[in-house]
Amino acid sequence: DRLSTVPDGWRPPDDPALAEDDSDDDSPPKLTVCDEVGKMELLSVKFGPALAAALDSKASVLGTCLQPAKNQRDPEVVELTKRRPDVKVLKITRNNREALLEQAYKELRDCLNLG
Repeated sequence: DRLSTVPDGWRPPDDPALAEDDSDDDSPPKLTVCDEVGKMELLSVKFGPALAAALDSKASVLGTCLQPAKNQRDPEVVELTKRRPDVKVLKITRNNREALLEQAYKELRDCLNLG
C-alpha cells in the first residue's frame, strides 16, 4: 500500500462519483493542490489572496508547507491558514511519515467524500 506511479492508460473504476464531466463548463475543482508553500510563494503579493480564495471555495485543499527554522515562526499567511477551523494539519516528519500515510489518505478521502 505504498504510493506508486499511475500506469499509462489507467482509468478509475466505473464510479459515478469519479465520472469525468465531458461538458465544457468551468465548474470549480473538487481538489486544489498547493504543493510546498515556500519562500517564492510567500514573497508573492498574489499568493495570500489566492490561497484564501481556494480555502473559501467548495474545493478541498491539500497543501504542504515547510516547518519554520528553529526559533522562527510561520509566516502570517501560513499561521492564519493553520488557525482556520476548517483546516486539518498533519505534522509529518521523517520519523512519523510512514505511520501517518494511512491517516493522510483517510483525511483526503473523507474530504472528497470517497469513503
